[in-house]
Amino acid sequence: MTKQATKQVPHEIAGRFDAVCDYFIEAAKKEYSDPKVPFEKYAKKMRKTWKQVVQELFLNNQKTQALIKDYLVKQEKANPKIPKNARWETWETASDRMHKQIHDGSFWCQENAEKKTLLDLYGISWEFLDRVYNFGKKLMSEEKYQEAVGVFGLLIFLNQAVPEYWLGCSAALYGAKNYEGALQHYAVSLLFDPENPTIFFEMARCFCKLKEADSCLASLDYCIKYGAEKKQHADLVAEAKAIKRAIETKKLVF
Repeated sequence: MTKQATKQVPHEIAGRFDAVCDYFIEAAKKEYSDPKVPFEKYAKKMRKTWKQVVQELFLNNQKTQALIKDYLVKQEKANPKIPKNARWETWETASDRMHKQIHDGSFWCQENAEKKTLLDLYGISWEFLDRVYNFGKKLMSEEKYQEAVGVFGLLIFLNQAVPEYWLGCSAALYGAKNYEGALQHYAVSLLFDPENPTIFFEMARCFCKLKEADSCLASLDYCIKYGAEKKQHADLVAEAKAIKRAIETKKLVF
């Protein structure tokens, strides 16, 4: 995982809250079709919600940061050659600054004024993000889903333009049985890759858990449609077709 993962989003906006939010809003505009709510009103609400969500991801994750600290510091003791900009102490300094600026109201002003990403503003390296990302994957392999949600949530706070962070959080939320939350994160993931059959398959699994048959079938249809175009998705398409057939023939009942 490197900064190349953000290539789907223009470099000049990657990692800036307002700019990334605007990018997502513009993408959503193409599909928006609610006649009762003007798109401008929807966009305004989305911007407000976006800031609240990403801010809470940072402020409400003290337990997560304690877990990350324990994991990274142990690594650093075992491997003194880990560069300083990838170490816990560098993040801790940046984190303290962020907390103070969020509480005194200067956080958003600074980002807007300087037009820089959080990584640039606070000296956070991609090497540090990669270490945290690998910890998130480790938690997933150990089925510690709720803890993984917090780790991927912190990564999203630091850079919202990396699709792997959204996908990791989606999978963690599913594992934690938060199917609504998983769907919301998968929906954002589709903005990066709108024809990804695997995302639609995972969304179908969420809808299945929520006993929403019509939405499950619709997601399976998209999975089959986009997966049929690529040979590497043959097994996934076959599974999607089998689940769809089971639903339609009442062999799978919600």
